[in-house]
Amino acid sequence: MRSALRCRSALSQLGAIARRNSTSSNVLRCSANSGLSHTPDNPWVSNESRGQRSMSTTSEPFWSEEWKNAKLKATEAAKGEVMDHVLFIECGMGCDQHGSRETNGATKAAVRACRNAIEFNSIPSIQDIVPGGRPNMKIKLRLGVPEGAGGVDLEQIRAVFPYGKMLPIDVVHGGLTFESGRVVAALGDQTDMAVVVVACVTVGY
Repeated sequence: MRSALRCRSALSQLGAIARRNSTSSNVLRCSANSGLSHTPDNPWVSNESRGQRSMSTTSEPFWSEEWKNAKLKATEAAKGEVMDHVLFIECGMGCDQHGSRETNGATKAAVRACRNAIEFNSIPSIQDIVPGGRPNMKIKLRLGVPEGAGGVDLEQIRAVFPYGKMLPIDVVHGGLTFESGRVVAALGDQTDMAVVVVACVTVGY
């Protein structure tokens, strides 16, 4: 009984945080060592070779061919849209042990964290609860990305979610890096750095 009460209390607090974040105009900047910066108008920039290159792609990726055929992909919420009603909150973790951080950054770990948060859930009542159904469902995503892990491709992150409108993605220092003990050049490894990203997905309207 106490565990259930603590769980409900924690969810209530997370919901309040999500509501505050959805209206926040604060600018988050990671340290220069992390190579990442985030603002409402310029979501992710990766600092490379003393220059800057946007990590967002010009293509429009889908999670799978099946999703592409069904046109399943979340869209960006219009500027100024907020989430007034929190329905549920999901958390997940993703790990990427291989690949070039300069090329891939923390994207693979972030995608895995988002999938881990959502792929074990089925909420069929969303269609009836949210005014206007799934297309009007709002998604608030917070990612914990470790320093030095590289950039995140936002288009690949959005492709993980089949429905809804995505509010601006919040990125904070979090997760961790660790030494995997293996460097596999064939997989693009330059060091044995492995990256862990944590995701918190808030759904509402």
